[in-house]
Amino acid sequence: MVLQWWYPMRELRRMEGVVDRAWRGFGSGYRETQTEGWGIPLDVVEKEGHIVIQASVPGISPGDINVTVEDGLLALTGHTHQETEGGQPSYLIQERRSGTFSRSLRLPDTVDAEKATSSYANGTLTVSFPKLEGKRPQKITVEVPNDKAA
Repeated sequence: MVLQWWYPMRELRRMEGVVDRAWRGFGSGYRETQTEGWGIPLDVVEKEGHIVIQASVPGISPGDINVTVEDGLLALTGHTHQETEGGQPSYLIQERRSGTFSRSLRLPDTVDAEKATSSYANGTLTVSFPKLEGKRPQKITVEVPNDKAA
């Protein structure tokens, strides 16, 4: 038999964990409620003369998504609806979010916002901006005056 040190505080912490898990088992402890807005993940890529933004919005109807561009700022906003058939459900675990979402992104000056296109397929919103024709750098030659004194 091996002797072990007894730490009363360790036993109290263990009991606190047991009691916390027991209370969470009585209904709403597993339910995470979030009333404020939440962001959506984005990918921004450059391909074939376009800046393409792809946003993951699975399970959201395209009619519930708003895409606006104002002063070079792209704003994606929308709303998801919680399924409430047959009254308020009693969740054991709720991980899918519901409510409003928003995401803003500053666009570079090199895109033409007026010619933007958007599409929605398989839970992914795609917004594409064509790039403006870049201005070529001007070469300025340095002239040396024909000064015979130098």
